[in-house]
Amino acid sequence: MRSLEGEKKYHPYLLRRLENQRFFLRVKPSEVRIQTGSFGEALAKYEDNSDVNKEKLAKWKVALTKASNLSGWHLSKGDESQLIQRIVEAALSKVNRAALNVAKHPVGIEDNLRELKQLIDVKTGTNDVKLIGICGIGGVGKTTIAKALFNEFADEFEGSSFLADVREISKQHLGFVQVHETLLIDIFGDNNLKLKVGNIHGGINIIRDRLCHKRALVVLDDVDQLDQLETLAGGHEWFGLGRRIIITTRNRHLLATHGANGIYEVRGLNHHEALELFSWNAFKSNEPAEECLMLSNFAIQYTSGLPLALEVLGSFLCCRTRHQWQSTIHNIGKKPDKKLYEILRISYDAYKIISSLFSWILHVSLWERTEITLLKYLGV
Repeated sequence: MRSLEGEKKYHPYLLRRLENQRFFLRVKPSEVRIQTGSFGEALAKYEDNSDVNKEKLAKWKVALTKASNLSGWHLSKGDESQLIQRIVEAALSKVNRAALNVAKHPVGIEDNLRELKQLIDVKTGTNDVKLIGICGIGGVGKTTIAKALFNEFADEFEGSSFLADVREISKQHLGFVQVHETLLIDIFGDNNLKLKVGNIHGGINIIRDRLCHKRALVVLDDVDQLDQLETLAGGHEWFGLGRRIIITTRNRHLLATHGANGIYEVRGLNHHEALELFSWNAFKSNEPAEECLMLSNFAIQYTSGLPLALEVLGSFLCCRTRHQWQSTIHNIGKKPDKKLYEILRISYDAYKIISSLFSWILHVSLWERTEITLLKYLGV
């Protein structure tokens, strides 16, 4: 690597990536792991030596076993130039990784990130596997926060993948296969893997076998069914030490069922943050003009601090007259804008389901009590 470092044309990040890679050339990782083949022969000869340091030999064997369990590139036979080409392509894919677009106006994101950083523990938690959930109602900013988190920490890992819209993609024909392929190509930077994923079960086996020694950051965005988690993040044993799996969902119970190590619930923006985000969209400024302050305060009351609703409402009111503002705010409770209504409907669907379930339980309870009273009256 010293000769490469002297060349200015090599990106320093590429050099770091290559330095952190493991290569098994003309030797099988299993031979290194259990010290057979040439490794076993060399160690046997050394052990026969009367002057051998038994303690040092034991440490070497442990080190070899650990090294073989680390993910890396393997070529037992074939053309070395093809392996080199694949290694360079994989490294360059990391160098050229574009940051995810987070938000035009990232209001309130830093506070969420500050709490999440402690929960995922990337810097010190290198000897464990953590599955962390980010939950909250629709439009509250789960995906936005997950993108910001991914951008900040992706380079700390050997590989990373942000799998967006899992809920929608999984409904498509061969949707899970598509997600498996994306995950493997993102992590390993090897497009040849696409040819090996023929079905869901094949994808699960490849992920489980290849990722179990890989320290990676994976985000599963917008999950709503348990089978999605079982297919894409089956269990802790699938993943290498230090790995972090981040899941965004509206369903907190789903995370608990799958055994999440921690759950972070995203809250709506406070009044000050809501006013700022609304102002960026309505006035192209971080605060409203003095004469529009009261109308702005009225407007944001209808959004419950949901960033997506604030953006839609602010954009809708942008460049409109004071009369149009008053008319919109007056009518929003009776007949809201279609897009805003849809956002608010999605956000509160979960609460309506819970409310309906509670009403049903109450109805059953009242019926049982009425039935008992009736039976007593009839002397049954």
